Amino acid sequence: MSSYQFLASNKPLKEVTNSFVKLLSINDMIANNMEIPDFLLKTTKDRDEKIVLQCDSEEHLDEIEIMNENSIQVGYLKKYTNKKYISSLTWRYTDKRAEELLQYIKDQLKDVDEIELWDTWMDEKIEEPIIRELNIQDLTVQLIKESVGKGCYGKPSCLKITIKNLLYDFQE
Repeated sequence: MSSYQFLASNKPLKEVTNSFVKLLSINDMIANNMEIPDFLLKTTKDRDEKIVLQCDSEEHLDEIEIMNENSIQVGYLKKYTNKKYISSLTWRYTDKRAEELLQYIKDQLKDVDEIELWDTWMDEKIEEPIIRELNIQDLTVQLIKESVGKGCYGKPSCLKITIKNLLYDFQE
């Protein structure tokens, strides 16, 4: 079993890839004069298949990635949300990354009316989640940290983030 963090919405969300990570093929490595371990040179794999992960630092491996999800069983996710679209969130919490996630959610709320930010544990036993509803104006780095950045799992939690009150603010 493991921790699973995701965003849920009624429209697809924009994917975010880790720009520090590159997938390379054996031929890419040869073309770039990179050192190649013997076991890769002796493999029967297609030399053009991207099988090697390259990143300039271990810290950069943990940057935010948000990917449209289609590999998690729908039955598992339906225990938490009734939203149609799920995007996995892969990262390691830092205040800087939480700021980036906050900005990402703000940007996505231009196209969707609500985003759920979930922290779950993939297990057959489903505990009653802690759900907090709030307006995007009230979302802070501290709330993100409390919800999905704790570093250890307690119980399922969700921030349901909307823009509902923003419409009134723009009309003033």
